[in-house]
Amino acid sequence: MKKIVYALVLIIGLPLLVGFGAKVATTNSTSDIASAVDSLNPLVRPSTVYVKTVAPQKVDHHGMAFYQQMAVTKDGGTRPIAFMGMKELQVDHYLAIDIKGAYVKTYREVAREDLPAAVLAEIDEEK
Repeated sequence: MKKIVYALVLIIGLPLLVGFGAKVATTNSTSDIASAVDSLNPLVRPSTVYVKTVAPQKVDHHGMAFYQQMAVTKDGGTRPIAFMGMKELQVDHYLAIDIKGAYVKTYREVAREDLPAAVLAEIDEEK
């Protein structure tokens, strides 16, 4: 009976412990490894963050632009975010970025008036 209990604790507890540890380890990271881990981790919840676009950090020879900046959550908190655009984005436009931890699912342009008040306060403060 003890062996069954130990096996159940190991089968259930170990994945939860690993998932929680991975979630803590990738918090506020923008690396490719953090992105891959967060995309697979069921303990990381999807959310939406907002940015005001800036000039890209680099543009590759195919025209894909790489961005790394601070994003604002709907309640006004901040976190670093890194994402690639298929082309250079227009500067000073607002994006809503659907993420799961460091993993960027998609982004879309939004109007300034569609942003939550807490987001506007934080984005305007950054400039």
